[in-house]
Amino acid sequence: MKKITKFTKYFTFILLISLTFSSCGALVRSNIQKDISVENGSIPEEIGQEGTTLICVLKGRSSRDKYMKKHVKKKYHGKYVFVLESDLNSDKYKDVNIYRFLFDYNANSVDTWRQNADGTSTATALPTSSYFIKDRKENKIYSPKMNSSFFSKYIEAYVIQMENARIKK
Repeated sequence: MKKITKFTKYFTFILLISLTFSSCGALVRSNIQKDISVENGSIPEEIGQEGTTLICVLKGRSSRDKYMKKHVKKKYHGKYVFVLESDLNSDKYKDVNIYRFLFDYNANSVDTWRQNADGTSTATALPTSSYFIKDRKENKIYSPKMNSSFFSKYIEAYVIQMENARIKK
């Protein structure tokens, strides 16, 4: 019998962890995509119509902003612009006929409970996000029911569904 080296054990452990996290992300994206649609009220029918530009809000948080840019650039083929939240009220974006829709998120947290060895429980706040589209002309919010801490997968799923709704016209 061959001896299993420490390297082999370590490599196997890392591989299993990587597969676990990547499959969780795919599951999250799949579940979010099912929840996001025009029919479920999380995407406006008019998204991406001619003459409009989607505002994608950046908050100055490098990780979230990075994924917002990455997924919108790759998956959304309508007109869009990335705008820092602090610049939303500038004169440049006041025309709600052109900049009708805004893609943004709210940060939330969910308490998770863990049983300690001594019988006590400890609460930990798990940060989650809820992304939404705001119709600035009608002052209406379109939001899925689901929140997630996998914000990259959430953004990707939402953008894919926005593009699907946009091209159905």
